[in-house]
Amino acid sequence: MTLISSHDLWLLGEGTHARPYEVFGAHPGMQEGVSGTRFALWAPHARQVWVVGDFNAWEPEAHPMALQGASGIWTVFVSGATCGQHYQFRVCQSHGAIVMKSDPYAFRAELRPKQASVIEGLQR
Repeated sequence: MTLISSHDLWLLGEGTHARPYEVFGAHPGMQEGVSGTRFALWAPHARQVWVVGDFNAWEPEAHPMALQGASGIWTVFVSGATCGQHYQFRVCQSHGAIVMKSDPYAFRAELRPKQASVIEGLQR
């Protein structure tokens, strides 16, 4: 299942997408009639990426993300993930090290020294 349109992937790939914040990050919504959140992260050199958070009790490998072709963009839809829940991306880097990353496109985040991002819808 493609969670990002081919048009968005094309614009992001050529660097001309006018609103990348509408694609990357956490976006609450519906997918095939199920409520949850779509997550997207650009990590072109990652071996694997997972999203972890309150919605999966921070289980390290509960929600693996899928690479969208050769774009370097990883995505997953997590049913039941809702606004206000904390999350981070767990990234296996090209050399094998695993690191936890905050979402650079998050609309909300915890205050330092905490580092989690918070699911928040795009306010229009």
